[in-house]
Amino acid sequence: MRILLQNRQFSLVFMVSMLSVLGVEMARLALPLIVYEIQRSEMELSVLRGVVFLPNIVLAIFIGTINDRVRRVFALRFYLAAQAAILLCTAWALKDVAGGLGLVLTLVFFLMAFFYASGNVQTGLVQQAVPVSDLVTANALLSGFNSTISVFAPMAAGALLVLIGGSGTIVACAIALFAAMLFSALIRLEDSPKPKGNFLQDITDGLKAFASNRELVVMSLVVMIVNGAEGIYATMLIVLLKSNLGVGDFEVGVVLGLTGVGAVCGAWLTPYGRRAFGVAKTFAMPIVLVAGVYVGTAFSPNVAVVAALGFLEGLISTVFVVSLWTFRQETVERRYIGRVAGISGAIFKIGMPPLIILGGFVSTRYGVVYCLLFAALLNVLVFAALVPTRLWRYKSPVDGNPLPAG
Repeated sequence: MRILLQNRQFSLVFMVSMLSVLGVEMARLALPLIVYEIQRSEMELSVLRGVVFLPNIVLAIFIGTINDRVRRVFALRFYLAAQAAILLCTAWALKDVAGGLGLVLTLVFFLMAFFYASGNVQTGLVQQAVPVSDLVTANALLSGFNSTISVFAPMAAGALLVLIGGSGTIVACAIALFAAMLFSALIRLEDSPKPKGNFLQDITDGLKAFASNRELVVMSLVVMIVNGAEGIYATMLIVLLKSNLGVGDFEVGVVLGLTGVGAVCGAWLTPYGRRAFGVAKTFAMPIVLVAGVYVGTAFSPNVAVVAALGFLEGLISTVFVVSLWTFRQETVERRYIGRVAGISGAIFKIGMPPLIILGGFVSTRYGVVYCLLFAALLNVLVFAALVPTRLWRYKSPVDGNPLPAG
C-alpha cells in the first residue's frame, strides 16, 4: 500500500480505474442478463459477448497511436465522458430490446471502444507515474482492487436489476463513469515527447517496436487463444447457472463475485510467484491450471462447486494477467507504449468473437458441457505449444529481485 499512499498521481489513476471498472463491470453483467431474460437465446447472448471485444480488434492500433499523439490526461477525461453518455443511451435503448438487438449492439460496440481507449491511456499513465522497480507492485495493486470491484460489481448489478430494473441499473453505471471523469480532472502528469511524423508512420513505428519484442509477440499469440477460451467459459457460466442449475440474477452475481475474490488473492500472490518462478513461468503455468477449472465446471453437480471453481479461476487468471501487463510495461519504451499496447491488445482479443460465437454454436448443438471441455482443450494445446519456445526459458532482469516494500 506504500505506493498508493505516497504517490498522489498513481493514487488518482487508481481511483479513476476503480470507478470506471465498477461502472463497466456492472454493465457487462447486467446487459447479458437483460438480453438473455428477454430473448432466451444462447446464440444472441454469444453475439453480444463477442461484440464486446470487437473494438479491441478493429480499433486498437488506431486508438494506441492517437493516445501516443495527444495529452493522455485530457484524452482520458473525454473517453470517460463518452462512456457515461453511451450508457445513458443504452438505458433508453433497452426499452425496445425485444424488437431486436441492433441498436444495443451498436451502443455496446462504442462503449467498449471508449472503455478500451481509457484503459490504453491508463497503461501509459501508470508507466509515467511509477518507477520501473515498482511496476509489478503497482499492477498487482491495480489488478487486486479491480478484482475487489469485480467482487462487488456482479452482486451490485444483480441486486440493482431486482430493485430498479434493467434501465435503472445501466443509469447507475453511467453515474460511476461520470464520477471517474471528475477524479481524472485532478491528474497532473507530464507526457513524454509526442511523435512528429504522420499518422501512418507512427503506426509503422509502433508495429516495428512490437515486432522487435519477440517474447511479447509470442505472449500475444498465446493470449489470443487463452482469452478466447476464457470468453467461452464466462459466457457458458451464465447459461450453466441460469438454465442448467436454475439460479436467479442475484445468485449469478454472487457466483461471479466469488470469482472476483479469487482474483484479489491472485493479485496478492503474483509478486511472490514472480520472484520465485520468474515472469515466463507465472505467465505460462496458469494456462494449463485454468483448463482444469473449466473441466471441473463442466461436471459441477451444484452451484457451490461452480462457485468454488470460479474462485480458483479468478485467482489463476489474475496471476496470468498481471504477469502479462508487467512484462509489457517493463520491456516497451514509454514513447511506444500506447501503440504497442494497442497492437498487442488487438491480438489478445482477436480470437474472442469467433471462439465465443463458436462456443454458442457448440452449446446449442451439443450442450454446455462439451463447450466448456472445448475451452479446456484450447488451453492445453496452447500450453503444450508454448513449453518448447524460448519464452518458457526467458528470465527478466527484474526476476528474482527482492519485492519493494508496500
